[in-house]
Amino acid sequence: MDVSAFLAENAKKVNKVNFVVSERFKDKHGKPVPWVLAPVPCSVDNAIKKRCTHGRDFDNLAYSVELTVASVLEPNLANAELQDSYHAYGKRQLLETMLTAGEFNALTLKALEVNGMAKPMQELIDDAKNA
Repeated sequence: MDVSAFLAENAKKVNKVNFVVSERFKDKHGKPVPWVLAPVPCSVDNAIKKRCTHGRDFDNLAYSVELTVASVLEPNLANAELQDSYHAYGKRQLLETMLTAGEFNALTLKALEVNGMAKPMQELIDDAKNA
């Protein structure tokens, strides 16, 4: 078998994804600012899964929250000024404080999609229409 397609230099680069989580976050021109997400490496995913496994029990909610936090590149959730402005310390606490429940759920769905674990919303809508 020719392995050249699998060589690092030939593999398609992982793309970052822009996603407007909320219309509440606007730039100086009044335009919504997209968040930037990227899929996490397998090693990070494995570490998250390990933290979310307790004996034989796997905490799906904790996993999806941690995966979401790990997928957000921008805004920088570790930024001290941003954390101070929300009085929320730590990436997870900041994210949970910044966003409404609906916004957080939308971001989580997008993070799952970015990581290849969910169908895009439009695909789900199309599937429902065709059912």
